[in-house]
Amino acid sequence: MLSGEDEELAYPLDGDFVMMDCHRVISYNGRCLLSVNCRLHKVAHEGELFRPAYLLRNLFYLYDKVATFNLAKNEAIELTQPQLRSGLRKLPLDEVLREYCEQEVYHADRKRFAEFFDVETIPERVAASKLGSIVEAFRTKGPDGTLIWKTHRLTRISSSRGAIYFCVVRVSDAQDLADYEAKCRDQYVLRTDTGMDSADLLWRNFITGFPLPAFWKDAKRRFCGVNQRFLDFYDFDSVQELAERTDEDMNWHVHPEPFARDEHDVLEKGITLRDVPGQCLARGVQRDILATKWPIYDAKGNIAGLMGYFVSAEALARVQQQSHKAAFVDAVTGLANVKGLLFLLAQYLDEYRFSHRNFVAIFIKIRAIDRLLRRYGEEACDELLHCIAEEIRRVLGPVGASGRFGRNQFLVFSQYNSQEEVRDLGQRLRTGIESIHNFGQRSCTLFVELHMAYPQDQSDFYEDIITALLGRSRKK
Repeated sequence: MLSGEDEELAYPLDGDFVMMDCHRVISYNGRCLLSVNCRLHKVAHEGELFRPAYLLRNLFYLYDKVATFNLAKNEAIELTQPQLRSGLRKLPLDEVLREYCEQEVYHADRKRFAEFFDVETIPERVAASKLGSIVEAFRTKGPDGTLIWKTHRLTRISSSRGAIYFCVVRVSDAQDLADYEAKCRDQYVLRTDTGMDSADLLWRNFITGFPLPAFWKDAKRRFCGVNQRFLDFYDFDSVQELAERTDEDMNWHVHPEPFARDEHDVLEKGITLRDVPGQCLARGVQRDILATKWPIYDAKGNIAGLMGYFVSAEALARVQQQSHKAAFVDAVTGLANVKGLLFLLAQYLDEYRFSHRNFVAIFIKIRAIDRLLRRYGEEACDELLHCIAEEIRRVLGPVGASGRFGRNQFLVFSQYNSQEEVRDLGQRLRTGIESIHNFGQRSCTLFVELHMAYPQDQSDFYEDIITALLGRSRKK
């Protein structure tokens, strides 16, 4: 009924069939009302029990899923519990495999699943198998989110229509699982002789070093543990202040219902929720957070609780600020880099075009930088560039913007009211930079080359600056 379409299903019952017509009446908030009409189909004669169609239909109940894959046409047909009224449906094979992997296969097994169902290599692997089929088991979610090992087998069907493969899925037996659990244990941890692969040791170190507030709860949503980041966020001294309590007991959500509903979904359906926005009270202030939660499974694959972490809006803002700085700020000088200068240029041009505010672009080149780089090395040269940037900031004050491009070139943007202001600014920049004679314990003599460019003086002003910033020769 997940498709929203009417379905007709058949189930065996004491040698007869129960036929079920299912119709979805209405859906709301993740729940639906179904209308189900059941009728009993009696087998008239004992001979019908041995008809091939009857036997084949009952054989399907040994498997969770039975399907055929047409690799050449990218088609999948599910034979288990088909829609009898509309017949068999052909679905895109790649979509079927992707949805099955995302919705039913445990996340830790999805890479193995993708490798096993790689349609490019299936024919070669099946042909190379001594048994004429390939088989692999994956942890698969049941309707209530419980993890069950299920064996998936692929074998080729003789067909003149191309590469047709038969796929069956069933609950794994003990023999199937002989090496799968060991394989999963070794999936993330290399075994050593030093004891570093101890689960307890790794867990203690992981949860101590985890950089975000983390928590874990039992099946009744009661706190079982948190890390230090969590305690710091809420200003708790110990996890004992949370013992055996739920979010509602702590009263730190003004609207607790969405949080409770999400956690019930995790516990009852085995789903993972990522970056769900919400609000909580911490240190007397309402904080915006993004929470991620997933189920905890016990040794038998049953959901025993949930685990999660969250990130605050303040932390995200700091990350975004750092990302912006890395993208637009020169690491050596703290001025704008090439991207930052292009962004500044666009802003100044908008003001010029729409508000008619004149501005000048001042190119600054200091040839001595290359010579000093060869003499003192890059680290010392970076120190000098930082001194130059500080002098440019001092001269400009709050009335302009500046950046560096190339090793020894700077660019200054400044709005002005008269040519006298521009000449004065240029002279102060030249005098200020050429007055630098020492950086650290080293001496230097600097000579500044200035070039002024105005948007109203040349039609290719924008192109000239772009080519200069990108390292090409500027037009004269």
